[in-house]
Amino acid sequence: MKPIDLTNILAYLFDHAQVLPGHETIHRFTNGLVVTMTIHQSGLRLSLHRRSIYPSETEWKTVLNHMPFPCDSLPHLQYPNTLSSLIPIHPKLL
Repeated sequence: MKPIDLTNILAYLFDHAQVLPGHETIHRFTNGLVVTMTIHQSGLRLSLHRRSIYPSETEWKTVLNHMPFPCDSLPHLQYPNTLSSLIPIHPKLL
């Protein structure tokens, strides 16, 4: 996948998450990786999931690097096979 494609996909997910706060917006990639975004009052819940194995740290960093706004967050391991983090969002982005 070209980086510009990932950037556009994440921007699309973020836009839809803003329209539907509290609801998951989901994109499934052909390699089995699933990215979800949910807007909460406290920020953006970003999750990476794969059915068989945890997503890698490299995948997490790649997603963060292509987000539509600057962010840096360490993921938390969750069961099953999920990396997730609540990312603070500046009100101007909403």
